Amino acid sequence: MTDDRVAGRYGRAGAFCALLLALAGLLVLGGTVAPDPSANHFPDEDEVAPAPEAYAGERVTVGGTVVETDPAVVRVTGGGAAAEITLRNADESVDPGDSVTASGTLRDGRTLAVDGMFAREPWELRYMYVVSFLGGLWVLARLARQWRFDRSRAAFAPRPRSDAADGDRDA
Repeated sequence: MTDDRVAGRYGRAGAFCALLLALAGLLVLGGTVAPDPSANHFPDEDEVAPAPEAYAGERVTVGGTVVETDPAVVRVTGGGAAAEITLRNADESVDPGDSVTASGTLRDGRTLAVDGMFAREPWELRYMYVVSFLGGLWVLARLARQWRFDRSRAAFAPRPRSDAADGDRDA
């Protein structure tokens, strides 16, 4: 092997290690950015569902499934129990079966004065995963079709182009 190839391999390995170290450093730095992460922790459905009356007057965040509308009633489960909580001041229209996450002040243990909420229909999560999976397959197919792994250089290299017209590649 020539000195240039050895230097190239070590250079790529060094660059890869430097990028991994930078990634690890940025992850650690990202975890220290929030001034006080525990300041934004409010009781959630795991804590509220078993005993909602214990959290009356407190700010909570709950998520569950809409069981009634007008007014919106959400069934929250957690901590081995379930509770139905009525959402007051909900500015978003919801349908039965929608997934809702709402935050606000729990008035009497069964009524939440909503400050903010978002609703998601049941099909949206499946749609997101299916589209992401298909997109990943498409990218993987393009990678396998247009690139090859060159073991002698320990790198990916473009496949040789054929003279035949290929609608997938730029001319």
